[in-house]
Amino acid sequence: MPGAIEALKNFKPRVVKHTITVEGRTVEVTLDKKLETIRNGIENYYLKEDGTPVLREKKNTRQIHPEIETFVGDPYWPEETFVWKK
Repeated sequence: MPGAIEALKNFKPRVVKHTITVEGRTVEVTLDKKLETIRNGIENYYLKEDGTPVLREKKNTRQIHPEIETFVGDPYWPEETFVWKK
């Protein structure tokens, strides 16, 4: 048993390195950053000049529909002409 006690005294914990692959390059990151990239999707990240992964900005593309400028009657059964806004 003396060998087991010496082995426990000299025990070194394993160092875990977390890596992600962005744009074909493998980058070492922290565990929190790796979990963040998994949640957001790795395709939504790009690399800065210094090699750090950054989340792409998502632009809110709202659909704009035409509206009736002079609403006087029923648009589904028009009895007169309507002017549409753009």
